[in-house]
Amino acid sequence: MSSGIEVIGPASGEVVGTAPNRSPAELDQAFAAAAAALPAWAADEDGRRAAMVEVAGALVAAGPELLDLVIAETGKPRALAEVETIASDAWLRYYADAEIPRPLISEDDQARLEQRHRPVGVVAGIVPWNFPLGNAIWKIAPAMRTGCTLVLKPSPFTPLATVRLGEIIDEILPPGVVTVVSGDDSLGALMSSHPVPRKVAFTGSIGTGKRVAEAAAPDLKRVTLELGGNDAAILLDDVDLEAAAAAVMGTATFNAGQVCVIPKRAFVPASIYMD
Repeated sequence: MSSGIEVIGPASGEVVGTAPNRSPAELDQAFAAAAAALPAWAADEDGRRAAMVEVAGALVAAGPELLDLVIAETGKPRALAEVETIASDAWLRYYADAEIPRPLISEDDQARLEQRHRPVGVVAGIVPWNFPLGNAIWKIAPAMRTGCTLVLKPSPFTPLATVRLGEIIDEILPPGVVTVVSGDDSLGALMSSHPVPRKVAFTGSIGTGKRVAEAAAPDLKRVTLELGGNDAAILLDDVDLEAAAAAVMGTATFNAGQVCVIPKRAFVPASIYMD
């Protein structure tokens, strides 16, 4: 039996829900199901695109419920939390409409040679707490479109909306195509080194990203690491300083500064800095 993870709401300091703490054996089952679902899912491109649109519609219908969960577990104001629920629908539809190109390499009277992309296989997705629903969809949608199956782990601090997302998806997709497994940090470490997935998609800190890459290296998994950046705002000599300062400060403090791409430093001409 899986024990539960108590989720503390940042706004209240109180328990706002409980999510399963999945065991290593349950993770094995999730990956086995993903591997079993892969051949049929990869072979049906039209079916995948239709399923993505259906999932998008289901998320719109469940929008108020998902919104309440995001607010409870992240402490975000409603307007900011709505960005995640709205973007989830848009992101799925965008990828459902996206074409996968087949570049022509050469063609003559004897042969036609074009490049085709095949699904990489089962994907392990690990996402952080700052945008739980948005980060989940950003990994789920590309995997679905390209014919991969996915096992996704949310942060133990914000699993509630993502677990509910997984339940909604389970009602639409074949078993094993997308599975959400909530758990503590040790489960994420097992995902990176697990023998089944052929790719790990991770969003989080630089330190943890290094450990993910190390764990994935022995069997040459492909790895995508979206890590905390040190992004810079660049101010030029002719800048409107008051407007720029307001813009940089407003951007840097967006979502309480818990965003990977916001400016964390500024390059300012010496003439302005000295003023």
